[in-house]
Amino acid sequence: WFTFAGNLSGASRTLADNIMQYNWMSLPVDISCVASKVVASQSAQSESLLAGLRAFRDQALKPTANGRRWIQVYYSHSPELAMLLIGDAQARHEALGVIEHFSRLGSSFTHRAELEKLIDANQAVLPNNVSTSIESILGLLEQRSSPELRRELPALRQEIAPLRAISLKDLLYRAERDHLGDKDK
Repeated sequence: WFTFAGNLSGASRTLADNIMQYNWMSLPVDISCVASKVVASQSAQSESLLAGLRAFRDQALKPTANGRRWIQVYYSHSPELAMLLIGDAQARHEALGVIEHFSRLGSSFTHRAELEKLIDANQAVLPNNVSTSIESILGLLEQRSSPELRRELPALRQEIAPLRAISLKDLLYRAERDHLGDKDK
């Protein structure tokens, strides 16, 4: 760490120091989201962004097996993601747009009036700008991430592809229909 840290300066050193305060292998999930914290630190509303992301995690991802798998993948690779983001200002900017979107969705899941506004506005699950930012970040990961993380990327792309062409209203309808169909199982 000391050799590596000696090569950093300014904002990169500050972000790296924030990451290194974590011993991510032994900490519970809720405090090991270092990549999200690196990105959220660019916003004046970092705490509300993180709260919205946690709501998205808890309301949209945790209820499904695939969602829980992606949560685990994220937390397993969060320190590596954080270091990649520290080294790439453009990727941090792209990631900020992505987390702002999902934070807004997460917040709406806990505030019905906000959710109804998004539904009425025919909000896409993955608007074009968010989809473009995700692709940019995935490109960075394909070039510079560990082999373990790169192995996850094709499955992630497959998982998010259908979300590009669906509205929030339609996705919620499908989720409700699937949930009702699963009650007897």
